[in-house]
Amino acid sequence: MLAAALFATAFTPCTIHEVTGPTQCGTIAVREDRTRSDGRKIDLNVVVLPATGAAEKDAIFILQGGPGQAATRLADFYASVFAGARDRRDIVLVDQRGTGKSNPLNCDFGDRIDELFPRDRVAACRDALTPNADLKLYATTEAVDDLEEVRRALGYDRLDLYGTSYGSRVAFEYMRRYPQRTRSVIVKGVVPPEMRYTVDPAIDSDASLQRVIQQVPQVRKDLDALLSDGAVPRSAIAVAVRNLLHSTPSIQRLPAVLHNREQLNQLMVQSRRAISRELSLGMYLSVTCAEDVWRVTDAEARRETQGTLLGDYWHRELRAACEEWPHAKPARGLARPLKSSIPTLLISGAYDPVTPPREAAMAARTLSNSRHIVVTNGSHSFAGMPGCVDKIMSAFVIHPDPRGVDASCVDRIPPLKFEQANQ
Repeated sequence: MLAAALFATAFTPCTIHEVTGPTQCGTIAVREDRTRSDGRKIDLNVVVLPATGAAEKDAIFILQGGPGQAATRLADFYASVFAGARDRRDIVLVDQRGTGKSNPLNCDFGDRIDELFPRDRVAACRDALTPNADLKLYATTEAVDDLEEVRRALGYDRLDLYGTSYGSRVAFEYMRRYPQRTRSVIVKGVVPPEMRYTVDPAIDSDASLQRVIQQVPQVRKDLDALLSDGAVPRSAIAVAVRNLLHSTPSIQRLPAVLHNREQLNQLMVQSRRAISRELSLGMYLSVTCAEDVWRVTDAEARRETQGTLLGDYWHRELRAACEEWPHAKPARGLARPLKSSIPTLLISGAYDPVTPPREAAMAARTLSNSRHIVVTNGSHSFAGMPGCVDKIMSAFVIHPDPRGVDASCVDRIPPLKFEQANQ
């Protein structure tokens, strides 16, 4: 169906590892600043996995998280996740501006465990990127308009949006601005418009950790021992624990890791290196500085996170980084609750330390045609969910009736099995 559109936008056949069937790769040029007709253009990197049968006029668009992850790097993953819906629908992956191969805003903040955003490295990255990017123009509003341009260029009538983590914010804003072009929406690891990113994860990480402690009390003893001896900064331990809570495989390792300090130290360094490798951190700052840091004051952050493992560390680190990073004025409109009757499926993992069920429930209050599914034995990542949640999502795309989805398989996802601390 889209052969003419793909040809017009200079797409060519390409091969992606572990993706069966034909694949098209190409770029779509958009203006970096839509208020200027003579400004710089950005080539958005796009991968299209064509439907294996007769395609419908809507397509599944993937909105990745981070902020800062590149969607096209996960083409094989999403080809598998949405295999059940691909017979009649294309799957489209767009590297959001500032990520992947779409004028990426890559930064290397090093592997120090005592600072998330070292100010000297933030400033150096800012100076290196400024000649090739207006850093104020790489946030959600621009990304949503980019998606609409991609839709038009490829000739789709409407979109079936899948947004994960930060990608759910992009999905919600596209729903808000282009409701007539949105057929259905799936959001997993939900970031509601009202979420306070610099403080809520500190509260939610503690709730997730408490779920683990209830099952493995030794975790509290080992954590208290780590915090009391002061050999490792409290902030570094808190970030490491939060990272471990992101997926069920690493949650199951958490008791053993906290009991083994050498293993914990290795994990902290590896995680720091992975962040610079896997996220376009400049884009991350352009988004969070414009859309998140202003939502709470320093005093509110201290008060609301008092007594949590992470405290106001994330807030303070981002606040300092944003003093160095050029960013748009506060995007207050993004924080307004979204009212919509578009068919929407929300999926949460009960162990999620960043976007737990309470966040999705907040979003669902104003989505009149929605359903919220909680995976009791799930967390932020997709780990442990294949064979169930992927089938639920594909079925929803085919028949976007939130109340008609059979989610009974969620109750059969096995409980976590924790590694023993002496291993």
